[in-house]
Amino acid sequence: MALSLHLHHRLPLALLLVVLVAASHGVPTSGDSYDPSLCLKPQLCGSVNISYPFYLSDDTGVLLGNSSSYCGYPGLGIKCDGGNQAVLELGGEKYIISSINNTGGLTVTVVDHEVDEEACPKIDHNVTLPRWLKIPDGTVEYIVFFLDCNFGTEFTGQKPDTNSSITCPNFMSLGPRMSFVFLWEDVPYRDTNWWQGRCQVFQVPVLKDRLGQGDPQDDPGWKKGGFRNTLLAGFPLAWDYQKPLACEQCEGTKGQCGYNQTGQFVACLCSGGRVGDHNNCTAATPGKPLSKLVVLVLPNCSGDYWLL
Repeated sequence: MALSLHLHHRLPLALLLVVLVAASHGVPTSGDSYDPSLCLKPQLCGSVNISYPFYLSDDTGVLLGNSSSYCGYPGLGIKCDGGNQAVLELGGEKYIISSINNTGGLTVTVVDHEVDEEACPKIDHNVTLPRWLKIPDGTVEYIVFFLDCNFGTEFTGQKPDTNSSITCPNFMSLGPRMSFVFLWEDVPYRDTNWWQGRCQVFQVPVLKDRLGQGDPQDDPGWKKGGFRNTLLAGFPLAWDYQKPLACEQCEGTKGQCGYNQTGQFVACLCSGGRVGDHNNCTAATPGKPLSKLVVLVLPNCSGDYWLL
């Protein structure tokens, strides 16, 4: 039904036609985009399934002007070495990932690559963790490597029995130097600190529930590399970082969080390469324009005008 209104005031005769076009009424978005390949689809690297918030450390890109950004959480970048071995790098050292747990907390179990590659591994570094990873409390004990100990003839204090030194060829040094591997609780004469200034000392965490009963020093195979079996169980790492509210809001709308190389949240990454406005991936996209509203202003015989 046509709608007509009588205008009691007079309009200029030049005004015969007015066309009004309604503006779009959709919720605006940021208009920013990203390469959707940045967000990893679940995939296997060897036997390890990698999925968000873990990400492939080689798959980084530019997000809102931030180079080397990624789709995932800080500290959870994984390298798929040779296409079949998942590797986490900590302090410049490689750790082989044996399992990932994405439920009930983000944890990975890792093994030092030297343990994986050598029959009698000689560990010469400590585990260096970034600020967003931790070893869960109460889950590990420590194996301690005392390497290249030089007591010299002047040393008169207590020290480990020479017969407990490691006999693997790669542990042997020139001269009278010796190396030892103990569980921390089994280190002899701990209160004397006999190793200070005489040995290189490194600690390796191992799963507490994988330790056998009794003193491993009683096992004749221990000093021949038998400690490797304990180290092969690896140790757990847990993500220990408070997600910013923006990331939580993003994930609450089915988005994924993008961070830059310093670990700062920079964008909410939605499907299809769209960056979510206000960290929201479910907000309506720009709407279609409303139908054009045509307003005709026509004069009647009395000189008044009708709005149609």
